[in-house]
Amino acid sequence: MRASSIPIPFILAAMIAAAGCGSSGTGKTAGPPSQTQAAVTGSPLDGIYTANLASATLAKKLAPIKPSPQLPGGWWALQIDTAARTIDVNSPEGVTGQGETANFELGITGLRGGEMELAPDTSCEQAGPGRLRPARLAWSRSGPYLRLRAISVPCLTDAVLLTSVRWSK
Repeated sequence: MRASSIPIPFILAAMIAAAGCGSSGTGKTAGPPSQTQAAVTGSPLDGIYTANLASATLAKKLAPIKPSPQLPGGWWALQIDTAARTIDVNSPEGVTGQGETANFELGITGLRGGEMELAPDTSCEQAGPGRLRPARLAWSRSGPYLRLRAISVPCLTDAVLLTSVRWSK
């Protein structure tokens, strides 16, 4: 009888998936989400980044939007996959205070040097340019840290979430 022919990466992925997300069961996150690395595609941007965004900071920066979105404070995560051309943005609780999902995906339409272009965010809370125009961001890496800076981000929610903090890998 032969040993199992299940590839080791598949077994590891299943073990990681079974490990859970670190929820304490109280509705609040116990700490940063798992730092498990996404498949390496050769870009220094690829991976999972986390940052702790304070509720008060989010509320203050999003106040110009009427009505203001109610985004939860806590540990947020970005999963950047340049091969799939996506950035998955995940909130700490997965939902806003209004019961709507706060998780969303942004499409990467271009990467040139230290800049990236994102497809228009059709789910942006602001009508008009926020939903119709692409976003441009500058990015820089320093060790495990990613910093995003708005060049032109017509959706204020995206600008606040992506550029307010330094993200850690």
